[in-house]
Amino acid sequence: MGVLRHGPPHLFFEHRGVASDPHDWSELAATGFVMNAAARADAPHDRIARVAIVSFILTVLRRRAPEVTQAFSSAAVNCPTEKGNSRVTAPARSSSRAIRDLLTREIDLGSFPGAVWAVGTADGIADEGAVGLAVSVPLRVKATLDTIYDCASLTKPLITGMLVLQAVAEGRISLDDAFHGYTYRELLTHTTGLRAWLPLYAFDDYLSAAIERGPEIPRGSDVIYSDLNFVLLWYALREIYGDYVEAARSRIFAPLGLSDAYLLPPSSLKPRIAPTEWGQRWEAKMCAERKIACNRNREGLIWGETHDGNSHYAGGTAGNAGLFATAREVFRLAQSWLRAELLPSVLIADATRNHTLTLSDARGLGWQKPTGSAATKMLSAEAYGHAGFTGTSLWIDGGQIFVLLTNRVHPCAAPVAMQRVRGEFHTLAKGG
Repeated sequence: MGVLRHGPPHLFFEHRGVASDPHDWSELAATGFVMNAAARADAPHDRIARVAIVSFILTVLRRRAPEVTQAFSSAAVNCPTEKGNSRVTAPARSSSRAIRDLLTREIDLGSFPGAVWAVGTADGIADEGAVGLAVSVPLRVKATLDTIYDCASLTKPLITGMLVLQAVAEGRISLDDAFHGYTYRELLTHTTGLRAWLPLYAFDDYLSAAIERGPEIPRGSDVIYSDLNFVLLWYALREIYGDYVEAARSRIFAPLGLSDAYLLPPSSLKPRIAPTEWGQRWEAKMCAERKIACNRNREGLIWGETHDGNSHYAGGTAGNAGLFATAREVFRLAQSWLRAELLPSVLIADATRNHTLTLSDARGLGWQKPTGSAATKMLSAEAYGHAGFTGTSLWIDGGQIFVLLTNRVHPCAAPVAMQRVRGEFHTLAKGG
């Protein structure tokens, strides 16, 4: 592997039998070939290989394909910025500079390539900003207020949880009705006893796999935060409403006037979307750890598609993930909870209280409650929120809304102290 350490990147590929003429690399990079080749770089030299590859790609693109860089940058910047009721309604808070400094420092440390935040109340956004890059590989595109992020598990409370609670409010179901042996209350509070995760796409049928292979501990004995709970809710919602995606559009997005929130974002929006992982290696690793054979491995940059494998192979969402949105639109979704726009106040109060007081984790109906973690120890007991694997989070506390969106899994899903970062963000946003 000495060629990796001592030679230019094109020699690394030549060593592997790939085209070796440096003058051909701009075309290969533009067509995505380089990303796929890089995703196959083998361990334990992955990181070295990727650094070399990325450096070479960026050099070639700047020199030989400036029109590509310009096209993507222009598409990302020239976008509308006013989003209805969630727009800025007050001068920027004094904490804005401190938040920017915090996130810039984390970008410099390599925690994530960029971030967008929004802070405010039911009346509107008081402070917002964007720092760093939305795309770092293979192009460099700045993060802006109009960058669309893969919100990952924010989908759980904001979309799936909301749709279930609307069905409760309308009398279609009750929280104690059962779906395939589990009550809606158990599914929403993660007290079914189902294991945290399974690659459902490795089996013939999602529903059967979740029910037959999912149980890990007795129902109600403790909280296990599990994607499987919300996959089951996705199946239930399809029986209740028919089309899950259309239900979200007609019952959530349209009433709130959202124009930059999607479950299946059109390909035309790709230049505005922050990509995630370069090949889905994180889930491949989890499959290997669980000794589950899976031949559905994604290669290349995941860009404009749901990062979560179960949602991706289900067509874009399986109820546990799939929401794409700007920080302003996530803020607007949070506003609807403070304003009781989509649910009765009494049901919102029930959904946001702690239903698992005697168990190891604090859970509302679709929401997480503060547990004294690095991310929530500065929040009140009445707060509620959620985080997403891709690097996103939303918390609501005492009438304040805190939205922080990053793509910390881009281009690689490495361990990052996101709980600490979120906690520092919350402290600064609260004026601490």
